[in-house]
Amino acid sequence: MLTKDKILEMSLEVISKTDLYSYLPEDKIYTIYAAGSLLEGFGNSKSDIDLFVVANNIDVDYLCREYPRANQNMTCLKRANVSVFNINYLGTDLDIEVYEESYLSEYIRQLNEGIATSHDSRFDLFHRLKFAVPLFKDDNFWELKSKINYELFNFLPAKSLSLYYPVKSKDIQGAYEEKAYETSFYMALRLLEDCISAYLAMQGETNPNTKWLMKKLIGMKNTLRVT
Repeated sequence: MLTKDKILEMSLEVISKTDLYSYLPEDKIYTIYAAGSLLEGFGNSKSDIDLFVVANNIDVDYLCREYPRANQNMTCLKRANVSVFNINYLGTDLDIEVYEESYLSEYIRQLNEGIATSHDSRFDLFHRLKFAVPLFKDDNFWELKSKINYELFNFLPAKSLSLYYPVKSKDIQGAYEEKAYETSFYMALRLLEDCISAYLAMQGETNPNTKWLMKKLIGMKNTLRVT
C-alpha cells in the first residue's frame, strides 16, 4: 500500500507530467490538495489517489476537451459543479476533481447559517478536506480550511437523522405488520447504518462512504478500549 510520502510524490508528478497548468492557469487556481482514504489510513492496495483543484472562472468545456486530449488514457466526466479527470499513473488510478471556489464557499456559508445538510455532495468533499495535504498555494488551503466550523459539520448527519428517524421507524413497523419481512429488515438495516454513521460523525469520523464503516467503527472501539 502506498505511503503518505509516496502519495504526495506521485501527486506532484502527475500535476507536472500532465501539464495541468497549461490548461488551468496558475493565477486561476486557488489551491490544490491531495486527500482520500489512503491519507486517512483506511485505504487498501486497490484505492486510488484523489487530487482536488479549487479554482476561479474555470472554462469547463475547454478543460474537459483539451486536457485529456494531451494526456493518453485520461478521461473527463462533467457533473454539476465538478469536472473529474481520471488517469492511471504507474499502475495507480488518480482522480483529479476540479471545483469552483464559489461552490465551496457557498457550502461554508450554509454551514455557518445552520442550513447545510449531510446529503449535499459537498459533505463528502469537506470531510476529505479534514485529512487533506496541500500541494499548491498552501496559504490558501489553510485559509479555506480555517473557515469551516467542523464542530457544526460533525453534527450534520445526526441533525438529518433526527428529522427522518420517526418516519423511517414507522415505515419499518408498517412493512413488518404487513409481513413484508425482507423489506422491513432491509429498511431497518439501512436505518441502523445511518445511526452508526451519525454516531461516528459526532466523534469526528464523517466519511460517508459505507465501505469504510466497519473499519472506522472497529477503530473507534479500539480507541475507546485503550483510553
